[in-house]
Amino acid sequence: MNIMKVKFIFFFILVILLSGYGVTDKKTINVFLDSYVEIDIDYIKTQIPFVNYVNDKGDADVHVLINSRETSSGGIEYHMKFIGYKKHEGLEYNVFCYSNPTDADASVRDKIVEGLKKGLFPYLLEYEIVSDLNIQYHEKLQRPQKDPWNFWVFNISLNGSISGEESAEYSNFWTALSASRTTERNKFRAAFSYSRSENHYELEQLSDFTTISWFRDFNSYYVYSLSDHWSLGCNWGMFTSTYSNIKFEGFAVPAIEYNIFPYSESAFRELSFKYRLLFKHSEYFEETIYDKTMDNFTGQGIEIYYFIKQAWGDIYVFLTAKHYFEDFDFNNVSLSPTINIKLFRGLSLSIDGNFTMVHDQYFLSKEGVTEEDVLLQRKQLQTQYNYSLGIGFNYTFGSIYSNVVNTRF
Repeated sequence: MNIMKVKFIFFFILVILLSGYGVTDKKTINVFLDSYVEIDIDYIKTQIPFVNYVNDKGDADVHVLINSRETSSGGIEYHMKFIGYKKHEGLEYNVFCYSNPTDADASVRDKIVEGLKKGLFPYLLEYEIVSDLNIQYHEKLQRPQKDPWNFWVFNISLNGSISGEESAEYSNFWTALSASRTTERNKFRAAFSYSRSENHYELEQLSDFTTISWFRDFNSYYVYSLSDHWSLGCNWGMFTSTYSNIKFEGFAVPAIEYNIFPYSESAFRELSFKYRLLFKHSEYFEETIYDKTMDNFTGQGIEIYYFIKQAWGDIYVFLTAKHYFEDFDFNNVSLSPTINIKLFRGLSLSIDGNFTMVHDQYFLSKEGVTEEDVLLQRKQLQTQYNYSLGIGFNYTFGSIYSNVVNTRF
């Protein structure tokens, strides 16, 4: 064996030894973080270094599911579900933390870290490492007894953009206003939005032309909580769209909803059924393919929404169907499933899709569409269906640990 081979073998062994450096062998729990919302994983690892982080739930002592819901003030409720495995089987906890809409990102991630510490602590009691942990008490601030805004939240948005090149210029403008009030018993929201898009083209082979499209919408709803399973509400509003040939459309949609699971569990599971009545008045920019410049419709519809998020993955299914009493041929059925399943160690499957039967394009212009309309997407095209399907696999293998944080490059 020559000297070069000896050096190579020595170097190879050194690399293997160094690659294992930093993986803790101190007795502690293995944690698998499984978040359905965006969290700062690297920051969590630096702030909670007293556990091992693993890449698969099969190696975990504790599986942490994290999800979120919007609060009435526009903030976020983070729900952390801790599930014990192996000798911790049957030990489960739920921890909640809350952010305000004005909180900085740094403040939000600190609240998430504190919530994780609280949930992980009971699992650490049987390990020596617990003797190295300190418990601190922060005096809780007293919240004001009376809300000066009486649960009302307002939002104003204003956005604009311009871009261009030698032969084309693009501009977009969008604004929105909203007011909402949410309590345990009532939920109300009213919102107005307006958008305008203008594109200008100067081409030698074609004459110069400009395209303008705009959209205006007012949408409001009120929901009354009858119980932890039943709710009653109504959605109403009006809108205008050059893309859909809608000069004016006003609508009112009263509805009733039943949720098999309590609404308090909606962060991780829901199976709801909604029945709706439809009342609509429509006026058009151009005469439609049915020789109409105005229509009045009444109809009915159903919505079924199911989702569940568990340690094995998550499933979303949304089914809607509606028709109009004036003409049963005017109907629409849409199915949208999304499935993410952890098949076995390291391997997960993702499927998402949508299929819609479109038989309610009562607003299409009789004048049809030009090549420019199609290429620039200025008008909606006639169709009897639309669909999409995506499928993917993800396989992770190698070291079970992911403790090290290295942000270089």
